[in-house]
Parts: sequence; C-alpha cells; structure tokens
Amino acid sequence: MDFFKYLHDELNLNPNAQQREAIHAPEKRILLEACPGSGKTTTLVARLGYLIIHEKICPTDILTLTFSRFTARDMEKRFTRLFGNRINYPVGFSTIHSFCYRFLFYCQSAGVLKVPQLIEKQYYAGKNRILTNIYYDLHQEYLDEDKILELSNEVSLVKNKMILPSQHKSYFQKFTEIFQKYEEYKVSKNFMDFDDMLSLTLKLITHNINLYYEYGGYNYINVDEVQDTSLLQHRIIEKISIDKNLFMVGDIDQSIYAFRGAEPEYLLNIKNVFPQTRLLKLETNYRSTKSIVALSNEIIKNSIYREDKNMRTDNEMGHLARIIHVKDTESQSQEVLKIIEDIPINQKVGILYRNNLSGLPIASSLLENGHMFSIRENYASFFRHSVIKDVFAFIMLSKNFNDVKAFTKVYYKIGVPISKKAFQSIINKVSHERDIFGAMYNVYKSNKNMLEHITRVRKSLRKIKISKPEKILDIIENDLQYSSYIKKSPSSVQI
Repeated sequence: MDFFKYLHDELNLNPNAQQREAIHAPEKRILLEACPGSGKTTTLVARLGYLIIHEKICPTDILTLTFSRFTARDMEKRFTRLFGNRINYPVGFSTIHSFCYRFLFYCQSAGVLKVPQLIEKQYYAGKNRILTNIYYDLHQEYLDEDKILELSNEVSLVKNKMILPSQHKSYFQKFTEIFQKYEEYKVSKNFMDFDDMLSLTLKLITHNINLYYEYGGYNYINVDEVQDTSLLQHRIIEKISIDKNLFMVGDIDQSIYAFRGAEPEYLLNIKNVFPQTRLLKLETNYRSTKSIVALSNEIIKNSIYREDKNMRTDNEMGHLARIIHVKDTESQSQEVLKIIEDIPINQKVGILYRNNLSGLPIASSLLENGHMFSIRENYASFFRHSVIKDVFAFIMLSKNFNDVKAFTKVYYKIGVPISKKAFQSIINKVSHERDIFGAMYNVYKSNKNMLEHITRVRKSLRKIKISKPEKILDIIENDLQYSSYIKKSPSSVQI
C-alpha cells in the first residue's frame, strides 16, 4: 500500500517534502524541529498512522506523551478522525504525569510499594493550603492567593530542575526551610504531589528498569512539545526509551515555560544524550503572513539558544506590524478601538495584554462602545487575582475614607513609606479623627515630606471617585504609583 497515496486520496492530506520525510523516517532517534504553524501535530498523527498501517506496528506498542491533557485529547481526536476507520485498537496519548501515575499503581499492584495519596485530591490539605500554613508559621503573615501560587511554582521548579532548594534564588524569605517543612509534612501524612509522581517514577526505573518492562513498556515513544519538558521529565524519557524508538517534536524558539522548569537548552545537546539522533525540520509556516514570518525570523535570530532554521511561508504578504506609541492607558484603549472599528465586522480580532490590570481599560472601552468580546481566562480566577482585588480596594477607599479594610490592603502599595508600627497608630487614631487621612496627618504632623505624600494620595483618590474606568486605572498605576509596587513584586502578580 502506498501510504502517501492513501493520505491524499482518502484523507485529502498532501504533506510537503519535509513532512513526508518526518512521517516515514526510519531512524530510531529523531528530533523534529517544527516552526510555528508548520503542521507538526498533523505530521505526528500521520506518522502514527504510518507506523500502524504501513509498518504493521501494534498500536498498544506506541506511547505518545504530550504537554497537557487538552493536547492529549486533541491529538487523540485528530487521530481517530483520520484513522479511526482503519485502526480499531487504542493508541496511547497521555501526559507524562498520567503515564507516571499509572506506572506507580502498577508497581503497587506488584507489591513494590504503596503509592502515597495525591495531595491535590485532599480537600483539607491541598498543596497551596499546606504552603500557606507553613509560611504563616515561619513569618506570622498570610500570603494572598497569587503569592501562594508563586511559592508553589517555585517548589515545583526546584524539583523539576533537580536542584537543592538552597541552590534556588527565591523571592520568598526562608524558602529552603519552607521547602523542607513541606517535604516533611508530606512524608508524615504519606502524601505526594504531582512532582513527586515524576521523582518516584524516576527513582523506581533507575534502580530497577525491569519494573517498567514488566509494566509493558513501549517500543515506540513520541514526545510532543519537547521544548517545554523539564529536566526531571527528560530523565524519565531517557530511561524508558533505552534501545527503543524515540521521536521528539518541538521548537526551542517556542519555549515559554522556563518558570515551570522547562529545559529548552536540552535540545541543543541532544546528540550528547542520544548520539545517533537524526535532526529533521519543518520550516514552512502555513498560518502566518510573509510580513509576520519575516519579523519573527528577524527577532528570533538574536537568540543564542537555538538551532538555525529558515522559517518561510507561501502566504500573502499581509499587513506590516506596527508599533504605536501612546502616553497612557486611556489613549492605548482608544488606539485599540480605532483599529478594531476599521476591521470588517465578520472578522475575528485577538487582543493580547501584558497582565490583568492592563486588560481592564481595554475591556471597559469595548463595553462602552458596544463591542462584544470574550476573555480567555477563568473568570473566578480573574476576580480572585491580587491586582483586581487591589483595584477594587482603591475604588472602595475613594468612596469612603473610613474604609479600614480597603486601606489595610493597599497602604503599602502607594509609594508612601508607612511602617507597620505607624500603620497600627493610624488605625488606632481613626475613631478619634474625621477619617483615615485625618489620622495620618496626626501621626505624621511633624514630617513635611510625608504630609506631602499623604496629600498626593488623598487628591488621587478623590479623582478616582469622579473618573471614567479607563482613567481610574491610569490614576492607580501612575498617580498612586501602584505600577512601582507591581514591578517590585513576584511574577505571579503580573500574570
């Protein structure tokens, strides 16, 4: 059977020369570097079809590891849509965490170990809840939800980079102690987290690879989005692919998860790990215009952590990218609005913004002008974000200068050096003064510089009370100097 004729005649697929080469490449070790929009998922799915239909490989002998559950489901749907009528046996699409979870429970059934309970499934003792309590015990202070997420990510980063907590430069004080107490707590309760699943799997197969072979093993292993794979995950893949066929797909230029422990540089040294690896490329972009491809090539060529590629496209030239300089958030929203209103009504428009705070005035402007839109964000998560909570606190304080709760949330975020001791004095005096600002004037009555700061803040809050939404954000960011606080805060605040 001519497999490529089958793809063309039956499935209406016509792979280009580079895609064909990747689909039927016979080498045991292959790294396919695929530029954006190059059809890498279709190529990988077609390769699976080629192995099963043309090479007669049993579907249960193939494992495909993907970055997320969404990607795994999407790839499985594509495979079923293309080859479901020819292949009746299940093909394994899985995240590496799911793969490790199943392997650990096989080991438990074989009497090798008792698998700890997954901490993320414990209502009363989730990972973030435990870290919150540990942090409070050490600092007598509760972190908000976003900072706890940042702390949780740092704990995962240490494990995925396979380093000691003392080797990690953390934003959080006493990070090493926090890490150690978290590990001790899990051991005492027989818990594990998602990262422990990986570490435990690596430990088991390192000491006894036969456990993996008894589990069933796979002779053909595919890894998608390999540029976002951590060192810990790479080590597992190395172990399970010894003397097996390994097909990796990724692009170091597209790696965006270094903060989670991704090791894109691993790809640059792939031949040191697998000396016989064949490097293939997909360089034709079917998604973007010529102008976008040219700009992307020009920017990414400055990276020193990459293999040379020549991304190209046969698409039309398209509009040139423009850089528009604006003076504030209000004028930025107006520029975005102008661009949208020049686009035909039946066209979809995507707006990317740096963080939740910078997205609010744009959303407000769209609403005011009758433009429907959706936000690709978990709404509950959006409104729980610390930045959004701070914005609400500023607005509440502008409406009521006696709102102690709102003042407590933002007093140290407005460019005024109020110590905790001074803050407590202010709160104690509020009941004897007309409002919070009267109490502040009382506490700092002999400090001319602080009195000027306090007056600035008071005037800015009064402006918020009478301003439009987009102007409110500008006042908070600039007049109240909230942007300075954001820049000094951990990256989770700037999501």
